Amino acid sequence: MVIKDYIIEKHKEAEGTLFFKSIIERKMPNQVWYNFLFNKMLILSCLEEKIEYIEGLSRVAKLRDDLLSSRLQNLQIKKTTFSYIDYLRNLNNDFLFAHVYVWYMGDLNGGKMIKKIIEAQHTNLEFEDSETLKKLILDKVDINMIDEINVCFDWVTKLLKEFDKELLQESN
Repeated sequence: MVIKDYIIEKHKEAEGTLFFKSIIERKMPNQVWYNFLFNKMLILSCLEEKIEYIEGLSRVAKLRDDLLSSRLQNLQIKKTTFSYIDYLRNLNNDFLFAHVYVWYMGDLNGGKMIKKIIEAQHTNLEFEDSETLKKLILDKVDINMIDEINVCFDWVTKLLKEFDKELLQESN
């Protein structure tokens, strides 16, 4: 079995959030989308500070450019983001790539779809050599990281559910 076979339930849980449904249904408000990108940038900044450099992986500057292009203000850091960053800062470096796997493989695999659906600048989803980057990430994870990959999915889902609340407020 490959890693994705072990994490299918957690993956489905994240995709089952109102946040993801809003993307698929093309109902994602700009403010919520950019607020998500802002929180994602903070999380990836923590990850990128701690992991060894991999050519083409860095996304933080690209996320910042995408956020600046929106000209939106009042972006807020979610409570989950604070807690998650604290968790990452204290995580044994051997398990950081479990989190890289979830965040970056998600962008590498789902980014094309998002770019078609969300009308915005998406430089953070543009990769020069996505196949090589996928291989580099996959070379850094193994079956011993399944539990931590699932922990990462739990963090992502918790964050998305926090955005679900924001989406519900937007619809009222």
